[in-house]
Amino acid sequence: MSAFASGPLSFGATPGSTVKERREFIGHVLAALSRESTLEGLYSHAMEAVAVALHVERASLLIFDHADVCRFVAWRGLSDGYRAAVDGHSPWSPGDLHAEPIAVADVSEDPSLEAFAPTLAAENIRALLFLPLVGRGRLWGKFVLYAADQRVFTAEEIETAQLIVREIAASLDWRQRDQELLEERQLFSAGPTVVFKWRNAERWPIEYVSANLFAQFGYAPQELISGAVQYADIVYANDLERIEAEMLAHVAAGDEWFEQEYRLRHKDGRIRTVTDFKKVVRASDGVATHFLGYLVDVSERRAQDEEHARIEEQVRRTQKLESLGVLAGGIAHDFNNLLVGMLGNASLAVEELPDHSSARPLLEDLQVAARRAAELTRQLLADSGKGRFVVEPVDLSALVREMGRLLTTVVSKKAHIVSELRDDLPRVRADATQLRQVVMNVITNASDALGDAPGTITIRTRRMHATRAWLASAQVGADIAEGEYLVLEVSDTGVGLHADDMPRIFDPFFSSKGPGRGLGLAAVLGIVRAHRGAVRIVSTAEQGTTVAVLLPADDASTDDPSESKATAGRHHTVLVVDDDAAALRVAERVLQRDGYRVLTAPHGRAALEVYAERGPAIDAVLLDLTMPELSGWETLRELRQLDPSVTVLLMSGYAQEPGASIDGAAGFLAKPYSAEELRTAMAGVLASAATP
Repeated sequence: MSAFASGPLSFGATPGSTVKERREFIGHVLAALSRESTLEGLYSHAMEAVAVALHVERASLLIFDHADVCRFVAWRGLSDGYRAAVDGHSPWSPGDLHAEPIAVADVSEDPSLEAFAPTLAAENIRALLFLPLVGRGRLWGKFVLYAADQRVFTAEEIETAQLIVREIAASLDWRQRDQELLEERQLFSAGPTVVFKWRNAERWPIEYVSANLFAQFGYAPQELISGAVQYADIVYANDLERIEAEMLAHVAAGDEWFEQEYRLRHKDGRIRTVTDFKKVVRASDGVATHFLGYLVDVSERRAQDEEHARIEEQVRRTQKLESLGVLAGGIAHDFNNLLVGMLGNASLAVEELPDHSSARPLLEDLQVAARRAAELTRQLLADSGKGRFVVEPVDLSALVREMGRLLTTVVSKKAHIVSELRDDLPRVRADATQLRQVVMNVITNASDALGDAPGTITIRTRRMHATRAWLASAQVGADIAEGEYLVLEVSDTGVGLHADDMPRIFDPFFSSKGPGRGLGLAAVLGIVRAHRGAVRIVSTAEQGTTVAVLLPADDASTDDPSESKATAGRHHTVLVVDDDAAALRVAERVLQRDGYRVLTAPHGRAALEVYAERGPAIDAVLLDLTMPELSGWETLRELRQLDPSVTVLLMSGYAQEPGASIDGAAGFLAKPYSAEELRTAMAGVLASAATP
């Protein structure tokens, strides 16, 4: 900022010599300063007035910058060299709100100015008066007067100068407030927050609304201020009654501030969710006359919240299903061990009895019951995704046709079944028994949806290329690979499902029409997961449901490999390893009856000790997979380290899944098993080991 040259006074008065004249002069000065619209004019007139009032020719004004360094902003009668030498000096800091004037009659006698002595002497400065510009909450800077001779400034002179300096500080204060208000208004105008002033009257007439209303909601402010559009007109109709009741309740409760969330209709028709913060304005009698408030559009935030909630719910449902699967699988595994003793001992007992024995039918009935129990455990294992499968190429359309007679017994008598089964489809590599279960459960669900009303159930088989977008909408198997699949699709014209029911469709025994009849789609879920497939269900209340089951297409289906017809070899030695005592005894009895020499071990560590001692004499190991401490897989690895050529037949209540590797083992036997199944499996692995 350049220096201000002295010129004619413009205050309409001169200081005079009397107290009255001086006061009149100061009044004219302060009035003139208050009318200044620019800082340059304010500084110029302030220094001119002080110079006249105190009879000094030189003065300066320094203001603290953003780094709290005191810089020259105006001056008169000072050289460039002087200003450069003392720029930044101040006896106060910006926080000194109680700073007082400092008068220096002779700078050569003030130790605090010793460093500036050569500069002051060169500028012919002998006396100084420092006046602080104390504003509201900060010290703006300093006003300095200079004299060439030694001079003692009187109290009256200092007070006169202070009146002028205070006017400068006050002007800086209000200019800063104006700037802050301008910046605040600009912030609101450019930002997402819309400011309103409503009258507390019917349909909430608008008296003020910020200009950014147009950018946020598409309405020109004048549309609402003029009443052409009432605020109540843009509130979403379904929310209007609620927010009006809430406002009345807050006013009645005497609340000063309250917050609401509701929906507004954008001028382009979009529905936006807003948070509305209101302040109640009351008259002197306490009656609420207006509402001041601001709106924030939170639509995107709420959409994100809903998406996060959806993902969390999906994770929760997945964890719930996985927990049910773990529970079901654990129960089935333990139950299978019990069934080994029942089925194995019953089959051995039948072999001991003559054909005419009266006990024989009882034991055969026991075997039937045990096999039915085994079917139940297989269903539980399927639900847990750990079922045992006989994987082979299956003609899906032929399988559905074969079930035709059976299906007619489970569907409603009023249902009309339409079959659209393609004959030109590739096969699927799957377990036929499990696929029949899927077909039965899906069609039973469709029949239940019809209830007692007439309707149509359509069964289709087809081939499709499942895209990533299609799979993303599946409830099960959304993460499987994009590619070619066979589709079993069952549609019904029944009652359909409400959106609230969709998250529970895979819960065991769930039904939208009263108590469920079984595992239902929960079993379908486990079977399809284990076959690396997917399930997508589309349903609309009162319109029907379509269930699409995807199974991987097997374009390279080959004939089933023939099974070896190995026969049991006599005088072989078998090491049986099982932590379940009953299962261990059954295996020992069956093998001993067939002429095997049997060694037993109740866990993996004991098995390793036995094999280390008698390994060369052991022809095969029957090894349970699920054992404490050392699992079957860990035991198998240790056995192969002892003898890489060891022959191992694995067994477990958790049976082998499709595609699961039994690398290092000769075969797999699922629990529960009959005596004949154990004989056949053992004979097979021994025959394979003997084949060069």
